Amino acid sequence: ATGTIYDPLNATLRMGPNTSILLVDFDDNAPNSVSVYTDALDQLGYTYTVLTANPSVAQLAAANLVIWFTGDSTSSAAFNSTAETRLTTYLNNGGALILSSENYFTFSGGTVNTFMSNYLGVGAVVNNVNHTTLVGTGPFT
Repeated sequence: ATGTIYDPLNATLRMGPNTSILLVDFDDNAPNSVSVYTDALDQLGYTYTVLTANPSVAQLAAANLVIWFTGDSTSSAAFNSTAETRLTTYLNNGGALILSSENYFTFSGGTVNTFMSNYLGVGAVVNNVNHTTLVGTGPFT
């Protein structure tokens, strides 16, 4: 591939009053968690668009920030290789992503794939261990 490669450990997002936010709601309403995101964004005064399908390249390109959440969905359609391909282009072109997905590792066949390692900064995953805390690395400590 040519062009800029996204660096998840050195990404910066500066949000202002005109930040374009795309919420991708793939939680299958199990539970329906969209209000957690919309309530927070409303309280902060941000405008956003909610989408309940895989966004197109054009929809992604129009957003400064994509917040993609799958809740407890067990559908592999919630975050798949099509999404990874589109998000790769989006992130390489300066986009920003927040991904919250309980089952993404499972959707990906139970292995850390290229998108996870190169774009999300994932080095390893331990599945279903009932952790109640998350500790980051690099700037996320």
